[in-house]
Amino acid sequence: GQPPAWLKDVRTKLAVPRVSSTVYVDVEQIVQIAVQQSGEPEVGQVLSVRGLDKIQSYAMVSGMNDTGCLSRSLLTVDGAGTGVLSWIDAKPLTAADVAVIDHDAPVAVAFRLDLPKLLDVWLDLAGQIEPRAADETREGLAQFKQQLGIDIREDILNSLGDAWRIFAQPGPNSLIGGWTIAIDVK
Repeated sequence: GQPPAWLKDVRTKLAVPRVSSTVYVDVEQIVQIAVQQSGEPEVGQVLSVRGLDKIQSYAMVSGMNDTGCLSRSLLTVDGAGTGVLSWIDAKPLTAADVAVIDHDAPVAVAFRLDLPKLLDVWLDLAGQIEPRAADETREGLAQFKQQLGIDIREDILNSLGDAWRIFAQPGPNSLIGGWTIAIDVK
């Protein structure tokens, strides 16, 4: 028979020459079932505040190409990311962002992470779900600044760039002790 529409879509968007596995999760349907089964209207509100109600699906295809293993993933979101997914709208990484990673690195991960924005997202979400938790965090940050003279947001978080690279150096013992974390410093 004909493959389902989601499988055709995944095969097109996440093309892998020799497929070994395909994963597809209809997150939107799972969330709807969870909200219905809970019987609590607050569950839907909590998911919405966190931005999790915008996730439609997650797909991953892995296998091989002509030179090695290949894995591709796709998170489908309805509209702009909100809540914990607000980071999704980050600008893409450039070749210059990953140039620090050696071409022979056995493992490498690169991503964008705006720590001041992440702190704001956490405080906003905490404030909507449990306002006291957000207030306690703000008070803790203020006490830290008062006691140590260090403003975590201004002195630490704002001084770090948003391109993060974590990789193992090439070599026989690289996976044991050759890890590097590279973050731009402003």
